[in-house]
Amino acid sequence: MEPLSARLRARLVANHHVQRTLGRFDHLVDLRPLLHLLVQPAHAFWLISELDPDDEDLFFGLCAPPHLSPYLGYGRLSDVAAWAHCQGFTLERDTYGVAAAPLSIHLANAQAAYRMRCA
Repeated sequence: MEPLSARLRARLVANHHVQRTLGRFDHLVDLRPLLHLLVQPAHAFWLISELDPDDEDLFFGLCAPPHLSPYLGYGRLSDVAAWAHCQGFTLERDTYGVAAAPLSIHLANAQAAYRMRCA
């Protein structure tokens, strides 16, 4: 995966500040994801809306690892990359655009798709 640009990092950190100021970390502000990471063969993806300014490896977003129900939560970019590498997969960044919908919409859609796969 290519490194994140300074502009993208700044936007992700700005979202973190919005959440801290308005949402007080209970994530009442339903932000749009700015970064989409995926591992194609494993059907895993992450939609990231925030980066912690004190630890830019720590993100918040929609996590949809394989064989687990999608959830909103924190993760580490280095852990996602290490997991993909250990599985023999490539972590890819979707550069064709990021979704216009907020995380809650993506979460509902991902959970519905997961339930259909498990049925």
